[in-house]
Amino acid sequence: MNKKSIFCIILLCALLFCACEKEIEFKGDVKKPVLVLNGYLTPDENVTVHLSKSRFVMDDHTPYVSIENASVELYVNGVLKEKLVYGNEGNYAGQYRPRIGDEIEVRASAPGFEAVKAKTGIPQAPVFELADSTLTHTVKDVSSQFTDDPGYTFKQWEHVNKIRLRLKEEKNEENFYFIKAEHNLYDKDKSIGKELQKVELSKVLKGNISDTGNPLEEVLWGEEDSGYKRQLENIFSDALVNGRELFFNFEYYENLKTVMKRPNGNEEIINAGGPFTKEYVIALSSMSSDYYQFVVSAAKAYNVDENPFVEPVQVRTNVENGLGILGAYTTSRFVFRFEKYTEGGYSIQW
Repeated sequence: MNKKSIFCIILLCALLFCACEKEIEFKGDVKKPVLVLNGYLTPDENVTVHLSKSRFVMDDHTPYVSIENASVELYVNGVLKEKLVYGNEGNYAGQYRPRIGDEIEVRASAPGFEAVKAKTGIPQAPVFELADSTLTHTVKDVSSQFTDDPGYTFKQWEHVNKIRLRLKEEKNEENFYFIKAEHNLYDKDKSIGKELQKVELSKVLKGNISDTGNPLEEVLWGEEDSGYKRQLENIFSDALVNGRELFFNFEYYENLKTVMKRPNGNEEIINAGGPFTKEYVIALSSMSSDYYQFVVSAAKAYNVDENPFVEPVQVRTNVENGLGILGAYTTSRFVFRFEKYTEGGYSIQW
């Protein structure tokens, strides 16, 4: 094929793609901006909410604008408790820390906007407790990782701590949950690091069996692998496990020490990694219904946003005359500490 033919093909393709482009004028109604109220309440913290202004659905580039001159009132069980005070970047905070069973209502108004309000209830803490724990020690030869000299040997002491936790479900109650885990590292009670751990319920729930004989993770999520399900892999409802005990299985691995043995028989600890204390935290939270529905719908909406062949998903809101979500959650925590010493020894504190 000569150069002239190639040039003609490229020019034809360019014209073809240009011909496919067409600007479509938006003929719908451009609605007046409304207040967006978001708040996630818990007995662990004082009430705080965020206020901003909504933006036009087709405006992807304008940033959300925080509302700084609003009047925000907190009602507890129908009684005005306090006015929330503006801090910064659209955040309004109070002095009241919610209690389990409270009905919380937030009312907000600002010049140029219709007043909004939202309600939520503070759920009961889940009954989350230790069911079983096993500690397994192993010693393995890792010489090949360190040397080719047959006169030296390297052995590694390890343990695996298997934790089994139980969730006791009440019958005839609609409950929604999310679970998370983190590691906190301390040096003589001084925090030196924190790491959030990935929790996949399809793995930690293995061993639970449904009435039909299928593993509960299949009953809860099915076998379909979709984007939004992966985003919600630590969130679940009790719709299909109402009144059942659920067991969560976690495994924690620790390298205790590595010992080198010389040709003359002398041994030396070359890697113990101490002293330090590692705190393991496994937290299970009960969520309000609106909070759960918001998280699920938001994940679905995010995953269909770039697909022109899928109907858009309406994100859940419980804010009257506005947008956003006022949700609540209550958390139960299982905590244990693993303390490691310089010489490779350790202790576990429940």
